Amino acid sequence: MAAAATGSPAPLPALDGRVALVTGGSRGIGREVSSQLAALGAGVVINYASDSAKASALAAELNAGTASSRAVAAQADVSDPSAVRTLFDRAEEAFGSPPHIVVACAGLLNPKRIGFRLTAAATPAPASTPLYMPSPLR
Repeated sequence: MAAAATGSPAPLPALDGRVALVTGGSRGIGREVSSQLAALGAGVVINYASDSAKASALAAELNAGTASSRAVAAQADVSDPSAVRTLFDRAEEAFGSPPHIVVACAGLLNPKRIGFRLTAAATPAPASTPLYMPSPLR
C-alpha cells in the first residue's frame, strides 16, 4: 500500500474567465460545487429543476460583494435536449462564452422513496435518464 501523502494539497487553479454549468447546482453537492467554482473565479450557471427561490438565493449570495455577476440561475430539465441547449445559450448570454466546465449534479430520486422502500423497479429514472449535451464542447 502506498504511503500517505505528506504536506499540503496543491492549490486549486484560478478559473477566471472560465464558465461552468452545474446541473442540480442549487442544492446539496451541486450547491457546494457551484460555490467552489465561483470562489475560484468561474462564472457559474446554477441549473435547477423546480426551486427557483433556492437557485436565485445562491446566485445572489455568490454575487454579493463582486463588481460583476459571477452566478446566474437557470431552470431546465436536463433530460430534455432542447432545454440543455437553452442552458448553454444562457451561459453564453450571461458570460460571453459557452461552458468550459460541465458538472452533472442533478438528481432524479424522489426523497420520499429513499430508505428501505427504495427498489430499482421503483426508481428507474436515474439509470435511464441521460444528461444531453450539445457536442462538441468548445
